[in-house]
Amino acid sequence: ESRAKALQTLLTGFYDLSRLGADGYPLKMEAVRPGEVLCQLAADYYADFTAAEVEPRMEIPSDLPAVWADPGGMTRVFGNLMQNAMKHGGRTLWIAGRRQGDGVVIDFRNEDPGLTQEECGRLFDRFFTADRMRTGKNTGLGLAIVKALCEKMEGTVSAQLAEGMLTISTRWRVYPQK
Repeated sequence: ESRAKALQTLLTGFYDLSRLGADGYPLKMEAVRPGEVLCQLAADYYADFTAAEVEPRMEIPSDLPAVWADPGGMTRVFGNLMQNAMKHGGRTLWIAGRRQGDGVVIDFRNEDPGLTQEECGRLFDRFFTADRMRTGKNTGLGLAIVKALCEKMEGTVSAQLAEGMLTISTRWRVYPQK
């Protein structure tokens, strides 16, 4: 049963990546409030955070503006980043949002003392996994999907490693105000 679930996850990841690469993943771009998406996901993943013994700490300003995104795409990006932190990070996941120029940046930061700079530079590569134990539980597709979705929504994603802390930053274009 666990092998079947792992295979299903892998096939879903392949399917999503192929659709993203072939413009077969339609997005409906609109004004989306990242703080609302993050709060809903934190509530949705409450049991998962508890089971993984991870405490999410969110610092999202209430006046953070809406951004140009697809609501489902943003949910997938943030969900993948939360799941990644639960699987590979430490006991705390810090999520912070801020306005930066004409964009909004959402940072996901967690402890990852075993990650190397070389591995950090490859996190968004398809099939790359820093799973040193080779447990087979990681497909290496989750962060590749994050990158593809961010780019499709005219945003960016990057990773930085400093003193055992991994920060994955997503940048979104502020929705034009009229």
